[in-house]
Amino acid sequence: MLKILIKKQFDELLAGVFTNKRTGKKRSAGALVGYSLLLAFAAISLMFAFGSLYLLLGMTMKTGELQSGQAFEGWGGVYFAFSGIITAMIGLIGGMFSTYAVLYCPKDNEMLLSMPIKPMYILAARMMSVYILIIAYTFTSFLPALVIYWILNGFSFLVLLTGLVMYIAMTLLILAVSCLLGWLLALLAAKLGGKKIVTVVSLLVSFGAYYLFYFQRQRVMDAITADPAKAELTFKTKLYPFYAYGKGTAGEWISFLIFFAICAAAMALTILILSRTFISLVTTKKSGRKKVYVEKKSSANSPLGALTRREIRRFLTNPLYLINNGLGAIIMVVLSVIALVNTRGIRNLLGNGSMPGGGAFVVLAAIGAIGLVLAMTPISSSSVSLEGSRLWVLQTIPATAETILFAKMAVHTIFAGVPAVILAVSIGIVLDAGISTAVLAAAALAFAVLIGSFGLMLEVHNPKLVWTDENMAVKQNLNVLFAMLGGFGAAIFFAIVSIPVSIFVPAMTIPMLAFQFFAYTGLSILFFRLAVKFWPRLCA
Repeated sequence: MLKILIKKQFDELLAGVFTNKRTGKKRSAGALVGYSLLLAFAAISLMFAFGSLYLLLGMTMKTGELQSGQAFEGWGGVYFAFSGIITAMIGLIGGMFSTYAVLYCPKDNEMLLSMPIKPMYILAARMMSVYILIIAYTFTSFLPALVIYWILNGFSFLVLLTGLVMYIAMTLLILAVSCLLGWLLALLAAKLGGKKIVTVVSLLVSFGAYYLFYFQRQRVMDAITADPAKAELTFKTKLYPFYAYGKGTAGEWISFLIFFAICAAAMALTILILSRTFISLVTTKKSGRKKVYVEKKSSANSPLGALTRREIRRFLTNPLYLINNGLGAIIMVVLSVIALVNTRGIRNLLGNGSMPGGGAFVVLAAIGAIGLVLAMTPISSSSVSLEGSRLWVLQTIPATAETILFAKMAVHTIFAGVPAVILAVSIGIVLDAGISTAVLAAAALAFAVLIGSFGLMLEVHNPKLVWTDENMAVKQNLNVLFAMLGGFGAAIFFAIVSIPVSIFVPAMTIPMLAFQFFAYTGLSILFFRLAVKFWPRLCA
């Protein structure tokens, strides 16, 4: 029975390779080869990226290109400890969401439990499936680390043996922690309304982890290469499991046994807990929260308020819509925090006093930069297409075209315009721009409205209403691309027009900002009126 269950899990894992999930049909031989080559290319690209990172770190420590000018003899342990952190991060991100989907959310859990099958067999098959995925994720980091070590230090059968055992132990530890994190995700889904919120969290966590790694990797590598002995002490005192992993992989038997024992104990504890709670975890209904009825008066909502709430709910509960069209808003919030935290450093970097025109043109450069980020936030450019076959609902409700389209614009303004204003105010504080800060914020808000009205006009003129998956209305919608390109073009055009003026005449900074504000506002009104004009044609 266990063998049959494991085979079933493998068939489910490979279903995405052999079957097109959108159409439900099997892929042709050519499509299968192309899909396999795409997966192989992605894996090789990741291995090459990690290998380049490990090569730079290993060469720096081994050849003595350090601040001390001497090679670090124990570099192997620190090298593998650093690679272990990256491997664990990749495995945890992938394993956490795989555990949630495979272990806690399959629709056939209750059906299998109703059969004469031991729950432990079901649990083992599910965990085996997740473990295979974790190996697929983490091998892209582990293999380059091992190969680069051999290139720098020569092939060693001992390192091959210890490396493989440590890698297996590491993946088991990742599986144990992923089961816990997956359970927390299941709890989050139960409290906040289902799987869509988990998908949003997964995408945000993945983006956050990627950018955290991207921006911090060089700082961590510099700290290691500047003083490897201090870095080794940090690993030993604050990140001991990774220290033991690195030393054990490099061939130190005491660390090898300690790390193996830690992983074995964590895995054994996880199996014990899950075996005793598995049935209750997968059979408890978590689809909603219990509510106590409280009698209260309610008032009718205005058409605009009801439509706006409807649009906000759609934006926040559609993961791909939120990330694809709202990524710029997230970036603006992050940039605002970075600007306020590093105010002094940014001021020193800009050196306003030594710039042409005293640096007044930096304010106009800032609105151009904000415009470029806003162009990555075309929320309204999918809002009509997402109606799809349900467009008739909007056509029959007692609301005017202006009300319907204004509700869609309101959502865009809230989630794109407000972060833009926050970023503009943050930049104004950093630059000590005075009254220019208010004008800069107003121009940023006007540009956000311009992007929204332009995208809405494109949507009403030529929406993508025929689709089988909402993702098609977002990812395969040319209106999104055109809205982004239009935003990029507008930001660059007004920057080219305004910045040279402020360089030669610094006093023109505020007038040029005001000029941009009125230009954006006028264009926004024009595009919105065009959208209202095109609406009857859409409803015909």
